[in-house]
Amino acid sequence: MSVHAVVTVDQNGIIESWNAGAQELFGHTPEQAVGRTLDLIIPESHRERHWNGFRPVLAAVDAQTEWDRGAAVVPKVIMPLMPP
Repeated sequence: MSVHAVVTVDQNGIIESWNAGAQELFGHTPEQAVGRTLDLIIPESHRERHWNGFRPVLAAVDAQTEWDRGAAVVPKVIMPLMPP
């Protein structure tokens, strides 16, 4: 069976939601993950490269954000997640 980890983050890379697939794949419960940065699942040796790529993606998404009654509707950004 395929495990689908779904992790949502805010514009600062702070984890906002963490599903059961993420728990199974990375070994952290939602209570342990939500509120922390993606550094939780990014190996230290890859963090600088990750953030250097992540920030421009968020800037591009933010530039395309549409507002509807106070809720942001943004294009989906799907990045494959692999365990560290």
